[in-house]
Order: sequence, then structure tokens, then C-alpha cells
Amino acid sequence: MTLRIEVTVPEGEVQAGAGGRYLDQALSALGFNRASTALSSPNVETQMAMAEVEQGGLERFAGADELMADLNGEEPETTEETPAVEPERLRGQSSGDRKRRTKEEMAEDKALEDAAEKAGVPIEKIDGALANGHSRAEVLAGLSAKSAVTEDTDKPAISTGENRVGPEDEQDRADEAAESAAKSDGSLTLDDLRRAAGDYQKAYGMAAAVKDVEVILGCKMNDVADGDLETAIRLLRSAIDENPHNRVRGGAKTAETPTAEKPAEAPRTATKQDVIDAMLAYAKKYDGPDATPTDPATMPFTTADAPVVFTKLFGAEVNRLGLIPDSPENYGKAVAGLEEMLAVDPFKRGSSNG
Repeated sequence: MTLRIEVTVPEGEVQAGAGGRYLDQALSALGFNRASTALSSPNVETQMAMAEVEQGGLERFAGADELMADLNGEEPETTEETPAVEPERLRGQSSGDRKRRTKEEMAEDKALEDAAEKAGVPIEKIDGALANGHSRAEVLAGLSAKSAVTEDTDKPAISTGENRVGPEDEQDRADEAAESAAKSDGSLTLDDLRRAAGDYQKAYGMAAAVKDVEVILGCKMNDVADGDLETAIRLLRSAIDENPHNRVRGGAKTAETPTAEKPAEAPRTATKQDVIDAMLAYAKKYDGPDATPTDPATMPFTTADAPVVFTKLFGAEVNRLGLIPDSPENYGKAVAGLEEMLAVDPFKRGSSNG
């Protein structure tokens, strides 16, 4: 047989801290003593906590759920801990302990490679971004934005004037965003700086780039330290946008455009016989009209002076005609040297013709 007794403790007694006393009195009136029976009741603090819970005070009592579970004989609910985020899988590598990539992983890598190629970003930069903690989603989003700008370079400028904002400016901003996403691991190189300088040249012309880039950087590009590359690139990008040297965009109508340099002349060529003829002409002028190659005694100045010319042109070991390296270009150099000697008379021989 089971005897069940229900006692309702007035809320006022509970709030006044007299709930326990009220319960003792009620049970005593029924002939029960809580100390000698199996009945038990929560203490005052517990009753107050329960009252708060029943009145919607869950926010005020942080342990309400655990307390109610204890009082009801239930297991308290456990909050699952958020698992640690695994590092991003690197391109070309498998996840976990597997030695080979799955088809899904190979497809992910292929999509990343295609996006990088479409955006014109070296895949090494993408690998660096992944290794530095950037997610694939972040990298793909950056590549997608860069590709969208690249494909839209034919759209007209949205304003007019010398400092108009056109597709090239949008491209610059996309380049900066891509560099920021893919280069945060410190892998910038001198090639990245050269590309920034090339963008300045595209914006304002070769003449302006030659004059301005070193001024903007404060040194030659090759002298920029690795640790300063990011700052140097940022300076060039800012100069493209702000045009601090008041250049004309596109390099048009600039008075500073240098004249085209003359193309280098092709080296003179000649034959061994041409060298002999040049020596004979020297002999006829300075040794006399009777000078003949078959009689060295008739060509004293030529036999003394020609070896000097040859050694100056080809080295100390080349002191006669037979030792000149056999090529049209070398014979051309010898003829030119003899003709100069004929015209200038550096040895002060004086013309035999007066």
C-alpha cells in the first residue's frame, strides 16, 4: 500500500524563507515527523531557486537546468563541445592518414588551379595562402573577384578627365586584393614589385616610369629589401591612384618622352685581303710610293705600326696579320683600325707625299 501526501507551500512562505517551517508544521499536523520518515524536502535555498525557475527566472539562475535535473532524478544535459577546426587541406595533399587523394579532393584541387589560372595568379601564391591559414572559400572568393574584373576590362570609364576612374583602376584594386589574400604569408618577391612598376608604366607611360619609380621608392628596385617589398608595392599602387607627379594617364602628350634611340649598327665585316690592302695604303702614304708587300724593307713604318694596332684590338699575342682570329668581324675591326691610323697618324710619320 502506498500513501501519498501532497503539501502546497504558499509562495509567500517560500519568499519569506519559512517554507521549511511551514512544511514541518503541516506534516506534524498529520502525525509525521520529517526527521523520522523517509520524506525529504529541499532546503530553503533550493526552494527559492525552484521558485525562481517556476517564475521564469532562468536567466537570473544560471544553474537552473542542472538543479531541476537533480531534483527530478534525471541526468543533466551535457553541452557538446565544438570540435576543433581542422587546418585547411593543402593542394595536392590528402586529408587524414590517407596516402592518396579522393576523387572529391582531386576535383577541389582542380577547381582551385583553374580559378588561379583564370585570375592570372601563380599557383604558388595560392599554396602559400592555404598554408598560412586562409580557407579555400576565402581564396576562391578572391580569385573569383579578380577574374570578374579582368573579364570586364572593355567597359568604358565611368567618369571623364585626366584622373578618370576606368577599368584599369578596378584592375589595380583587384590586384591589391589578390596580393593581400595570397601574399599575407610574406612570400612577395622582386617580380611582384616589377609588376607593380609595370602597372605604373601602363598608366603613365615609359618616360614617366623611368623618372618616377625610383623617386617613389627612394631607391632602385633591385635595392629594395625583401622585408620592404610590401611597402614598396603599396607606394607604387598609391602613386597610380593619386598621380602625385601630375602625369598624363596613358603617357600621351608628354614632353618628357625620350626620342627613339638609334638602333645599334651591325659590326663591320671584311676579308683578310681587305686588311692587306689597308696596310698597303698606309705604307704608300707613310713609307713611300715604292712600298711593296713582298719587300719588308720598303715598308719600315708599316711593319712597326701595324702590330701596335693589332695588339690593341685583339691582345698582346696578336702582333701580326697571320694571328688575327679568322672571322669577317675581326678583319673588319683590323681594317677600321688601320684606316684610323692612316687618317690620324698617331705615330707622327708624316706623309711621304709631303
